[in-house]
Amino acid sequence: MNKKQLILKLSAIAVSVLLASCGGDGYYGKENGNNGTVVAQIATVTITIRDVTGFAIPAAIVKIGESEMIANEQGIVTFRLESGKTHSATVTANGYQVTNADVVVGAGQTTATQTIRITPLSAENSTVIARVFNGETGSVLANTQIQVGTETKTTGANGDVTLSNITNSEKVLFNINSQGFAQQSIVVNTITGQPSNINIQLLPLKLAGSFSPSTNASVSLSNSIAKVDVFANSLARTDSQSINGNVSIKIAPINSILDIHQLPGELTTVDSSGQRQLIESFGAMIINAVDSADNEVTLKTGNVATVSIPVVTRSTTLPATTPLYIYDVEEGYWVKDGSNILTLSTDGKYYTGSTSQFGAVSAATVYQTVEVTGCLADGNGYRLQNVPISLEGVDYSGYSTAITNSNGEFTISARANSTAVVAGQLGRSISNSNKITTAANSYAMSPCLEMTNLSNNVTVKLTWGSLPNDIDSHLLAPNGSLVYYGSKGSLSSAPYAYLDVDDTSSFGPEIVTIRRLMVGDYYYVVHNYSGTYDPGITDSPTRVELNTPTGSELFVPNSGESVNMINKNYWHVFTLRVDSNCNISVIPVRQWLDSEISLKRPQQTPSYCVPSEVVN
Repeated sequence: MNKKQLILKLSAIAVSVLLASCGGDGYYGKENGNNGTVVAQIATVTITIRDVTGFAIPAAIVKIGESEMIANEQGIVTFRLESGKTHSATVTANGYQVTNADVVVGAGQTTATQTIRITPLSAENSTVIARVFNGETGSVLANTQIQVGTETKTTGANGDVTLSNITNSEKVLFNINSQGFAQQSIVVNTITGQPSNINIQLLPLKLAGSFSPSTNASVSLSNSIAKVDVFANSLARTDSQSINGNVSIKIAPINSILDIHQLPGELTTVDSSGQRQLIESFGAMIINAVDSADNEVTLKTGNVATVSIPVVTRSTTLPATTPLYIYDVEEGYWVKDGSNILTLSTDGKYYTGSTSQFGAVSAATVYQTVEVTGCLADGNGYRLQNVPISLEGVDYSGYSTAITNSNGEFTISARANSTAVVAGQLGRSISNSNKITTAANSYAMSPCLEMTNLSNNVTVKLTWGSLPNDIDSHLLAPNGSLVYYGSKGSLSSAPYAYLDVDDTSSFGPEIVTIRRLMVGDYYYVVHNYSGTYDPGITDSPTRVELNTPTGSELFVPNSGESVNMINKNYWHVFTLRVDSNCNISVIPVRQWLDSEISLKRPQQTPSYCVPSEVVN
């Protein structure tokens, strides 16, 4: 708490004590013009400060008359006000417009409640904070350019960049470029006017081969079946100048199992009538071609190349043929490459066929959808509006998005007869996740998804490949609790941590949500429950994404899983250290263990943190 807040707090306490001393029965006396006493009734008035979305705003300062109070963690202040009157309140909060509101206390009331909504400083523009990762190693990427509209900014040493004054829209396209990586695109919904936080994974471009453009050539990645075959004299520079020297083709395979958003843009296409349709991917890669002077090279009009795209999908059913889809970098969605069709190989490991363009290509199909309805609320059941909702397939590689309405309700599309995970996110606040299984008709989710204030908002997401079949999330809390498949925890009582989604049949995700932070150290451990090692946790591959109020981190297994032919079943990924004021420190550990016995602690009474800026 800073000096100003302390002064305001002491002032508010003094006023409250003064009012209380004027009459313990809820009345106080005032002198009238005839030296008599007029008795006025006093009411206890509880005021909740919320933003336009519905989130409570901690640390908002509320002034009524000469009394000022600072909102607590639930955005609540309490005043003692005269009944039968309308009182003028002024609310100030960092990042929001100063708001004036009337607080009405009816005659004879002894208690009253009211909600005051406040508006961000800019109701027409939004701010987006992006963090860029190397999708292969998990390290952050500095010097990465992010372009939206006419604005381009570069990430700093921590991989972060802030883009301001973005016009509010349901679909804002961000294009991301970094030396040595494939171009990526992200579509962000900024309609709420609230700050958005996005995590971006860039994929390293790997050299498949170099050749003379005047000859036929076949290039492929080592240890991969990703391949491109080109015909002699079929290439040209994109600037229409002559090709310098040899052409080099680089490929970035896309792993939509680990992160569906490795696929650029929206995973949608547009039909002949202009209607958006959802598509699922069965494999994708990004092809980049340059000459010896690093000038971009592409296929000449009317020419094609043959591609072999490795099968990477969560689906267990592979179509024999699919259309070839190409990502449209201008529109932010996928389009069919004319009538080009891809055919599944006899061993079911790749799709092959012709493409008329380089860039991001995918074997994909449109799928039948059903409507999923649900709602989103805060920890007190208050519905939250204008919050983006995402749905990601568990047994198919596809996703969709929606936004909550004024009642906190949403309708979102899922593949029929499938399993998916649904969650909400606004800025760095992420709701719990709900795993659903749809049929041929609509699906109604219940209860509401729950999203809490940022200071107590932590999620951990674990994904992996087809093997091992079962990899588990283990969260060891400071009070000795273990949250895992055998004891999933609770969000409404101790340990206030819950395994939202458990997976036992490859890929994940497994998602752990923490809603109230204990003081001390949380240990997050990944366990190879299957006990198989060809591949193991490292080569599966496995990814852990941690989201906290201070940002996101991506963890990739380090060496040490197998030492002298002895395999280790446990990977201690990180320690989450929480102090009494809810300040969080993330300590990367990346240690391989034979067991987690050394991390277990005896059961004890938990101590929960309280954010320093909202202590009253």
